This record gives sequence, C-alpha cells and structure tokens, in this order.
Amino acid sequence: MCIVPEIPYDLESIYKRLQPVINEEGSCIIAVVAEGTRVAQYLTRWLTERAGMDTRLTVLGHAARRFPHRP
Repeated sequence: MCIVPEIPYDLESIYKRLQPVINEEGSCIIAVVAEGTRVAQYLTRWLTERAGMDTRLTVLGHAARRFPHRP
C-alpha cells in the first residue's frame, strides 16, 4: 500500500481491498506513507485496531541517519 498526499484515499476502501491478505495466516503488508500525508502514526494505530494486525512504524529518515553514507 502506498499513500501520497496527491492522491485521495479512503482507509475503509483500502481495508476492503486488503482484507483477503489480512485474513491469510502468515501474510504481511508493507505500507509506504509519504511524509506530507501526516497519517503514518494514525494508520499504524488504525491497522492494529481495525484489522487486528501486529503493526510497526519505521520512519525511514530516522533509520537512514543510523547508517552514514560512506564514499
């Protein structure tokens, strides 16, 4: 799933589309959420509550700072 501010989205529609994957045991979903949407924390909580999924939020900018660029 990819959410960007330029394209309108509806979480319930996304949930209906992902429901077969959610119901499949051992499956996972990777969500990429653009910084401009400002819904990453909300989406994490929503997936936990609505879909009953174990969710984790990783801010890539924070992860990238841990590994400095080496020429």
